[in-house]
Amino acid sequence: MDKNNAWFFGDSFTYGHGLHDDDEYVKLYPHLKNKLWSELLCDNYGWTCNNLGRPGASSQYILMTIIENLHKFRKNDVVFISDTTPVRTETVSLYGEHQYPIIAPTTNEVFAYNPKTNNTVNDVSKLYSGIPKSKIPHLVDYVYSFVLDYEETWELYWISAFKNIQKHLLSNDIKCYIWSHRMWTAKRPEYNFSSIVDETNGVVNDGHWGWKGQEQMYNHMMTRINNMMYFNPNEFYKVNGIWNLH
Repeated sequence: MDKNNAWFFGDSFTYGHGLHDDDEYVKLYPHLKNKLWSELLCDNYGWTCNNLGRPGASSQYILMTIIENLHKFRKNDVVFISDTTPVRTETVSLYGEHQYPIIAPTTNEVFAYNPKTNNTVNDVSKLYSGIPKSKIPHLVDYVYSFVLDYEETWELYWISAFKNIQKHLLSNDIKCYIWSHRMWTAKRPEYNFSSIVDETNGVVNDGHWGWKGQEQMYNHMMTRINNMMYFNPNEFYKVNGIWNLH
């Protein structure tokens, strides 16, 4: 009998940033190696694991990845979706003959160009790979002017999109759980899961969840699954209007 598939969509906290074989934490502490929260869930329920998380992913990218895989979902599959910080956006690589969308990392609006303070750095190419330096201020000015000051509005926009995907899947006997990036950005005590920097006592400076954090996320999602809590408004800390999406 074929196993049901579990599908995981999100950013680096879905992907398991810092916990793969070539990562510093794993190389320095191989004896601590365990499994990602997605793998632990699949082991527990006997699912086939399809982790399509991507470091630095924008919510737009996450939504597109879900759409690209919709035709693969089957009855009784399980889908897990996370949004991410709204300041991540998509732009177009302008180098070379072929133009294609790329992600503009969150840190760019802080380190590359800040129109409010006119801060710049000398080498922005490492931050904005694929974008000519002359174009960068325009992109970051957009992020500051139309996204950063309206993060909650964009957050509701993307959650609404994911909720509509969820409604479709649930109506087709495909379970779908949405969780919030605020679980790792808000640092609330109930979601302040152990990070790599915590687990290495500062040796590896990485704020992503470590192996203990993966176990904590696994237990959190287990509770939601056992209670069939497909959407948990409490995770969306202080987002006005989130209850209307419940």
